[in-house]
Amino acid sequence: MLHTLQAGIALPRVTLALVLAAGLGACSQQSTTRNRPSEGPSMTAQGAQTFAGLTFTLPAGFTLKDSTEEKVASPIPGAPPTVEHFRSFVNAAGQGLYLFYWDGIPVRDRGPMVVAEKWETTVGGEKATISLTSTFFGKAQRVLAAHFAGPPPARNRYLIYTTLIDKAAFETLLGSARFTGGAAGR
Repeated sequence: MLHTLQAGIALPRVTLALVLAAGLGACSQQSTTRNRPSEGPSMTAQGAQTFAGLTFTLPAGFTLKDSTEEKVASPIPGAPPTVEHFRSFVNAAGQGLYLFYWDGIPVRDRGPMVVAEKWETTVGGEKATISLTSTFFGKAQRVLAAHFAGPPPARNRYLIYTTLIDKAAFETLLGSARFTGGAAGR
């Protein structure tokens, strides 16, 4: 999937903005490597990870693939930029787990999401919504995505998603998550 960072410059990226704002703004890109995972066997718990103040148990066999940080200018004149943090993990079968955290409000629209099924849960004691999609990033695809805000006072936004459609394994991963205070674990 491509998105435009500045007029005339397109880079491969897979991201999603949960809160939409007009315009894209300029970005400072540090890494662009991304691959789409395929479906496969269930995830099993193994390996503690910390990302943007959220500690969770990484499924067995998953290793870090990509970690980026981008400063995205706000489309609102005079407003501070948003910093978008991304991390992905993959296993030998090419299955992936993708995490986003935003310092500020997400300002990018990655395309439509059509929810086939939705339910509520908690992540680290905070309310979260899990969606099973039929369309994600504007493409027909089944994705499990969890959307939630961190603890007060910042209430920064998180997104965790996977194309590995195993509800129980995804909920186990989310159930393992704990906030460790601020963005200390970036």
